[in-house]
Amino acid sequence: DMAQSSFLPKQQRRARAALPGSPAKKARQHVLGRQLLGSCAVIGGLCLLLPGSLLGSSESLCWSVSSGAAAAGKTRRDLLAAAGVATLLSGAPQSSYAFSNSVAKIKRAMNDAKKPGAKLADLGLRERLYLTEAAIRSQEELQALNEVEDTEKGILKECDNYPHCFSTTYTEGIDTGYHDLQPWRFSGKDPATAFKEVVEVVQAYPPGQNDIDGGGWKIDREEPNIRYLYVMYESLKRGHRDDVEFAIKPGTPASATEGELLIRSSSRLGNWDYGVNACRLNRIADDLAKKGGWKTSQITAKTHPRYWSQNCPAGDMRKAPFVTREKFPVECQKWGDTGQEDPGRIDQMYMG
Repeated sequence: DMAQSSFLPKQQRRARAALPGSPAKKARQHVLGRQLLGSCAVIGGLCLLLPGSLLGSSESLCWSVSSGAAAAGKTRRDLLAAAGVATLLSGAPQSSYAFSNSVAKIKRAMNDAKKPGAKLADLGLRERLYLTEAAIRSQEELQALNEVEDTEKGILKECDNYPHCFSTTYTEGIDTGYHDLQPWRFSGKDPATAFKEVVEVVQAYPPGQNDIDGGGWKIDREEPNIRYLYVMYESLKRGHRDDVEFAIKPGTPASATEGELLIRSSSRLGNWDYGVNACRLNRIADDLAKKGGWKTSQITAKTHPRYWSQNCPAGDMRKAPFVTREKFPVECQKWGDTGQEDPGRIDQMYMG
């Protein structure tokens, strides 16, 4: 069939080769697939590893494009193919890996890569004077101050404008019933013991609980000396990541027998989290309370009506990962079926 097609006019050969089932089309797809599914590309002697899981295959194919005699037989197409793989790799190398405690490994197509989102650069404990002194300091000065972590007076980052975040750093009125969290309190133990218990609870967190965080979790930063913990959680199907931070309030004396725990939990992507951050923090709060000597809180429709009023109907949208009002029927009882196409309007309706 391919031999016969060579006698056709050039335009007809191109049209025929572009047909989905044509041998020429299949041959090109096979060659391209073999190149993209390769696990390394050596460019100038530098081997770049490309995990098969990123492209849904464990095949391995290496080729090199280097200077001198080795490159003499390489065509421009070889160079472009190698460069393309290098570009793909450099875009998001770490996002292709599932966390080791993931409940399952998802085989992904080339056009269905994970979407972890970008980690914010200013997480951690910082003084964040831009929240209180924007009127008396220059933007450049505030930005420079915010680039430095402050383990003595620092606080965690505030939330953005979307209902997918909670933080103990908030603005009254603007964040009330939406993003605000009261610090969890501990008593009858020193800060070091309290921090150790937080770590233990996080380490015992079961991926996939209530069908969330099935992609697992990873402690990315644990610093007992400043009593700060940063954890990444991942959804199973889409690979979206959430950033969660815990910190014993800076300035708490080491000999104290009570104190506060600062918390922040936020999604990196999307307008809504469909109740995921609330569900995660509620589970951690419950488990921590079981340790004794802790006063935590739950995120409910009563405490955070503006959060649930947007996330409950958002779960009815076509691209939602699940139906929020079915997963959280108690919290969504009031806002389960609003008929609103845009859940963002519900918040305006509630505030008005």
